[in-house]
Amino acid sequence: MKSINVRGVEFQVDERGKFAPRRPNLWAIQIGYWLGRGYSAKAVAAIVGDGTTEGTVKGQARRAQVLPARARETIVPVHLPSWQRDMIQRCADERDLTLDQIICHVLESALVFDDLYDAVTDGRYDRKAQKSQRAA
Repeated sequence: MKSINVRGVEFQVDERGKFAPRRPNLWAIQIGYWLGRGYSAKAVAAIVGDGTTEGTVKGQARRAQVLPARARETIVPVHLPSWQRDMIQRCADERDLTLDQIICHVLESALVFDDLYDAVTDGRYDRKAQKSQRAA
């Protein structure tokens, strides 16, 4: 790749003199945002909707080193108030774990390996229980 100057702006050109495509920083931010929210490269390409391909999204993520460690892993965003995040972080620190690790361990233990949802939540989030409480 060579650089040429056109009216004071630097552009990259390939061996044939064709301009290399340039993407704005907002494009990269958008790609990172959707990948960080757990969307697949194919879904991100569709959301961006500017002709970006799945391969381009994967390439961008690979260069930024934000792909999951294993091909079959995915990212699941968890939205928490900051005070709850701080409490979980303290528990993780006590066990010498990262925040991601402790959340994964709890979810795997409570929902994947054993279905302990009802025991853990004690009906607190059940829609039936909420409706009956409102009616009373």
